[in-house]
Amino acid sequence: MRQSSFFVSITLFAMLVASAQATIRQVPAQYATIQLAENACSSDDTILVAPGTYAGVFIDERIVLIGSGITSPRTTIGRVNFSFGSQPAVMEGFYVTEADSEYAVVFVDVFAEALIRRCVIENTHPHAYQALENDERLVLEDCVIQFPALNGAIGVIAVWVGNPGDSVAMRNCVISFPDASNSGTRCFAGGSASLFVQNCVFLNADAVLFSSFSPSQVLVNNIAYGIGVWGTFAPNALISNNAGDELPPGTNAVLLTSSPFVNYTTNYVFGTSDLHLHPTNGAPCIDTGILTLTDLLDGTRSDMGIYGGPTPFIDSGAPPYPY
Repeated sequence: MRQSSFFVSITLFAMLVASAQATIRQVPAQYATIQLAENACSSDDTILVAPGTYAGVFIDERIVLIGSGITSPRTTIGRVNFSFGSQPAVMEGFYVTEADSEYAVVFVDVFAEALIRRCVIENTHPHAYQALENDERLVLEDCVIQFPALNGAIGVIAVWVGNPGDSVAMRNCVISFPDASNSGTRCFAGGSASLFVQNCVFLNADAVLFSSFSPSQVLVNNIAYGIGVWGTFAPNALISNNAGDELPPGTNAVLLTSSPFVNYTTNYVFGTSDLHLHPTNGAPCIDTGILTLTDLLDGTRSDMGIYGGPTPFIDSGAPPYPY
C-alpha cells in the first residue's frame, strides 16, 4: 500500500517536538487564557490546559497544545487558527466547538502545518458551511467531526482539503452529519490536494468525496453508512477494503444491508452512540481490512472502521500525558 509521506514526516516532527528542551506553560495556573500562553511561547514549548471552557486561539508558533480530553472533565475551546509559523503545531485532547460562525471551526492557513489528535471538532451553527479548512498540511488522528445542530443547510463540507501541493491525512476518525433536512453534505471537498484516509467512519453524508483529487488518494478500511454516493475519485486512486450501504468503489468492497455498529440508528451522538462493530451485523467488516494492517488489540487482520488497525480510536480522547 502506498503511504502518505506527509503522514510519516509530520509524525517524526511531532516526536522531535516532544523530545525538545522546551518550556511548559499552564493554563489557567500561569496564564488566564490559552492565547496569553501562546503569545508567551517560543518554538517547541508546550501548553497544558486544565479542564474548563476557554476562548479560541491563534497559533503562529511550533508548539504543542494539550487539553485534558474530550470526555468529562473535558477541555473545551473555541475556534482554532493555525497560522504561518506553526510548522508543525500539535493539538491534542480538546473539545473544539463554535456556534457563532458558519465557517471553519479549525483553520490551517497557508504555510502552516497541524497535527490534531483525540479531539472533537464541531460546528453548532444551524446553517454551518464547514468544520475544518486546510490550506497547507493537516493530519487528523482519533478525532470526531460533527454538526449537531445542522438544520436546512445546503452544501456543507466537513473538511476542505486544499489545493495542489496541500495534503490531508486522516486516521481512525468519525465524520457525522445529522439525519435532517440538509442537502449537499460532503465529508471532503476542495481542490487537487492529496488525501490519505484509513479506518474512518462517515455517517449521513450525501457524498464522501466531492471533487476529483490529485495527485494521490488513498482510502482503505473505511465504513460509510447512511450516505448517498461515494463520489468521484482520481483515476490513480488506491481505494480498497471499504464498506458502505452504497457499494464503495475500488477493490474488495463490502456492501452493507444494515448498520454494522453496536449502537447506532440514524443520528450519531458522541458519548452515546457506539461504533464498535456488532458481532453479527458488523461481521462483514471484521477481519476484512487490507492484509498489510493488523489490529492492535488482538493481532488479527485489521477490522474496518475506527476501532480497527494498529491504532484504534481512543474514546476518552485523554492525551498520554501525566496530567
